[in-house]
Amino acid sequence: MSSSELKSPKKSWPRRSAPYAWQCFACEASNPPGTDLCAACGFPARATGKQIDAAHAKRTTAPAPIVLAERSATDSFFQALSPLPMWRQALIVVGGSLCLGGALWLKFAMSLAGVTWGLGALALGVVVLALLRIGGDLTPG
Repeated sequence: MSSSELKSPKKSWPRRSAPYAWQCFACEASNPPGTDLCAACGFPARATGKQIDAAHAKRTTAPAPIVLAERSATDSFFQALSPLPMWRQALIVVGGSLCLGGALWLKFAMSLAGVTWGLGALALGVVVLALLRIGGDLTPG
């Protein structure tokens, strides 16, 4: 036998329409069973990877550039604190620092003592911030 006889003949499978509801690869529209082309954009139900990539490349546009605010987050934070009295500003900074430090300590603690210190710092920070909030409610004005 020759090598051409050993090769199986190329079978041509009949292309049937999809017997199920399907979603278009190009526009993601839903299509009913039995349709060969997308009702919204005309893309074939059975497409190759190259066809799908080409459709995505046409559809995808460059994302809009991210415009950063003119001021930084720290500037915004300090501007929000500026109308408060100095003692409240200090408590906010101390309480927030204790919360953040306690959370980080908990994250990286390798011992029971480290976890205890982290929980203590976190709890103390929450208490300071809670007292600040309660103190704000009790002040006349």
